[in-house]
Amino acid sequence: GADDSHGGNLATACLDFAPDIPGNDFDAGEIARTLVLSHAGGAGHQSVTATFTSFGQPAQITYDFVAEDGFMRIDDIAGPGYRLSRIPCTARQAAAPVPAGSGEFCYDTGNSELRLRPAADGSAAFALESVQGGGHSCSAQGRARSVAGGWLWEQTLYGRPCRLEITVTADQAIRFGDPGHGCKMTLCGQRAVLAGLTFPAASLVDCAALARQ
Repeated sequence: GADDSHGGNLATACLDFAPDIPGNDFDAGEIARTLVLSHAGGAGHQSVTATFTSFGQPAQITYDFVAEDGFMRIDDIAGPGYRLSRIPCTARQAAAPVPAGSGEFCYDTGNSELRLRPAADGSAAFALESVQGGGHSCSAQGRARSVAGGWLWEQTLYGRPCRLEITVTADQAIRFGDPGHGCKMTLCGQRAVLAGLTFPAASLVDCAALARQ
């Protein structure tokens, strides 16, 4: 895996660059406008590829995940001219910690907003606000674990089971599922629902455009 001989910081102990975005600078707005995510693999191994441009330069970063102890954990990252598992180096004793993950993705449909921040272990932090019929709304935030095709957030809320599915669709949308409406009962107003709530790829925006939650 990518952490071979890299010490306690997994794949980052020897790196002097950020593996998620090439170069020393980037255009967050352009990345948000051009980002396309693709997904391949099966139950034991999955790859998520992010394709985008920054300052007009195309880039493609691939994240490889493997199943381990019931979770999908990151195993390797490949980008322009590198694959982390093939970088020879030894662990640094005083290496500064490097933030893990692949950045923050934000969506705004006009009446619903979503922030999604994937982490190196395959999980993803999310924050959702959705205003629906009659001004009734849904609000949810937490950290969802990685599953095939997306993420899953499971909680017991006021004694009720909540199983919130976050799926990346074939057309690059983010869609929420709420089997049995268990999450709606505690996270939404009477006329608002989570099941089927969708953020199309076209609603991806620069996170700076959203008010900080």
